[in-house]
Parts: sequence; structure tokens; C-alpha cells
Amino acid sequence: MAGRLVGAFLGLVMLAAAGAGAGYLVGREDVEEPVTFAVPEAVPAEQPSFPVNVYDVTPDPDATPLDGGLALHEEKFRAGGFKLRAPAPDGWQRVELSGRTQWNFTPADRVPNTYLLRIGIVAGERKSPSVETTSRIFALRQQETDGNSENLIIEEQSDSAFTATTIVGGYQRVIMERFLTAPGNSSAYFTVVMNGREVDRDAMTELIDRVVAGAFVPGTD
Repeated sequence: MAGRLVGAFLGLVMLAAAGAGAGYLVGREDVEEPVTFAVPEAVPAEQPSFPVNVYDVTPDPDATPLDGGLALHEEKFRAGGFKLRAPAPDGWQRVELSGRTQWNFTPADRVPNTYLLRIGIVAGERKSPSVETTSRIFALRQQETDGNSENLIIEEQSDSAFTATTIVGGYQRVIMERFLTAPGNSSAYFTVVMNGREVDRDAMTELIDRVVAGAFVPGTD
């Protein structure tokens, strides 16, 4: 009797071992291999994602760049009963523009398409410097829309000034304009403009700052 019990026990142990082995094999077959992915690589673009405009820019005239630290003298201006005094470079010619509210200043031996200074009285318009600035930028954009200029870029803009670049007549130009008020008045009274080449930029910035600093409305000191 004891022998049969021992035999039966051994049989159960063997069956259990066989079942465990089979379960191990089934488990091994049910486990999937780890999924692998290819390393991503950059794909070279065949075409740009946005249009690129190419402009035909005429080389700047081969003339000496504007000098810094120019000697200045005081000029007097009058338009529609409004008066202004402002410094201008010594030896530069003064030309009154149509409308008699703006004046250009250029060296006597100036080469065309280089640089110039413009001073204007805008007091009669009774607009704030902010409105004058916005209107001027709008006029430049309209000029571009009308096909009279290209690639207008407003580099800097504040409530009373802006700096921009544009292509006019094939030449790349830098434009700086400031609108100033008279003491005790919130409306723009006069404007100072510099127009020139990229090579003139630093001296243009220095000159326009000096002209603005030295300008004043007589009788309002």
C-alpha cells in the first residue's frame, strides 16, 4: 500500500514538473520582442517653405561717407506764421521744397543718391507726434504699394520717431525721422529727417541727434 502511495506521489510530481515546463515555454512564446525604431534623420528641403524676394539693388555711389562731428551753425525757419531755429552743417546748401514748409540741406559738392538732412515745420497740421509718425510710415507703405519703392522695413518705431530702410530708384536707403513738440504743447511742431546710405548710418544718427538737441521755437524758452 505504501509503495503505491509513493508511486502515485512521484507521478504527481512529474506531471507538475512537466506542466511547469510547458507553461514556461508558452510564456516565452507569448512575450513579444522589443519594438525598435529607426533613428530619425533630417530630410533636406527641396524648396523653401516661404517665397524669397530678390531685389535688384544698384551699388551705392562711390563717395566718401558722411563725417561725424560736423561744425554746425544756426538756421532760421518760418512757415505759416510758425517759427523755428535749428542747427545745420556749415557749408551745406539750403533748398526750400514745394509747400515752403520743408528745407533740404546737402553739401555743395554732394554726389546724388548719398545723404541729406531735412528740416520741416508741421505745426499747422495740429497732430500729435504719434499720429505724425504713423502717417509718415503709412505714406512710405503706400509708396511701396504704388510701385515707387521696394522692401520697406521699419527697424525701430516709437511714439515720435522711426528708422527704416527701403529701396528707392534702385538704391538702398536708410531713413531716420523725428517729430518734436514745442514747450507746453502736445502737437508736433517740427520734424528732422536724415536720408542716406548704410555706410552713412552712424554719422546720420549722430547728426540728427545734434540737430534735434539744438532746435528750438523762438519765444518759448
